Amino acid sequence: MGRLRVGLAAGLVLALAGPLVAEELRFVVPEYAPFSGTVAGKAGGIGVDLALKVLHEAGVTPRVDVVSNFARCVGEVRFGAAAGFFVGSKATDRDAVAILSDRILTNRWIWVWRSDSLVDPKAPEFKARAEVGVILNSNPHTWLKDHGYLVTGTPPNVAGLLAMLDTKRFDALLVPELIFQQGLRTTGRPATAYQSSLEVEQAMGIYVSKKTLSEHPDLLTRINVAIKKLGL
Repeated sequence: MGRLRVGLAAGLVLALAGPLVAEELRFVVPEYAPFSGTVAGKAGGIGVDLALKVLHEAGVTPRVDVVSNFARCVGEVRFGAAAGFFVGSKATDRDAVAILSDRILTNRWIWVWRSDSLVDPKAPEFKARAEVGVILNSNPHTWLKDHGYLVTGTPPNVAGLLAMLDTKRFDALLVPELIFQQGLRTTGRPATAYQSSLEVEQAMGIYVSKKTLSEHPDLLTRINVAIKKLGL
C-alpha cells in the first residue's frame, strides 16, 4: 500500500511537471501600470512578469495581448476570445466568467487627498458627503459603487486622476498604492503634496476562464502548484 501511494504521488508530480497543452493559450492584460500594460511595444509590468513565470512553470505557452481595461478583459473571456487575464483581484463580474488563482502579489488600496485638505477618509461622514475619484472600470471603481460612495471623477489613468485631485474636482481618490507611486514618478509630482491612508489589502492572481478549465481541468491546479513552487 505504501509503494502504491508513493507511485501515485510521483505520478502526480510528473503530470504537473509535464507540458499542459500543445496549443498556445491567449491571455489579455489591461493598461494598468505598473501591474500591466504596454512596455517597449509589448505586454509588460510587475504583474505580467510574475504571471508569465507562473504560467511557464505550469507548462503553459501563453500569448499575451494588452487591452484597454479590466472590463475589456472580462468581455474577451466572456466571448471566448481569451483563456484568461491577469493580474486581478476578486470581483463579481470576473468570478462570473473565470476562476482566480492563488495570490501572486498583494494589492494595497489607499485613499489619497491633498496635503492642504482637511478631509479624513476615516471620518464617519466621509462616505456620505465626500466626492471621490477612481480609475475608470478598475476594481476600486466597482468597490466604491458597491459600497455607496459618491464617485464624481473616473479618468482612464492615474495621471488624469491626480490632475483632477489637484484641481479640486473631488475630495479624495482611491487607488492601488503602486499605481499612485507610479503616477508620482511619471508626472513629476512630489509625494509631499498628498496625504494617504490604507483602505484594504487584496490578493491578486491569474484569472482563468471557466471555458478553458472545462477543456483543461487541471490547469488551475498546475498554476497554483507553480505559484507555491516559485514561493510567491
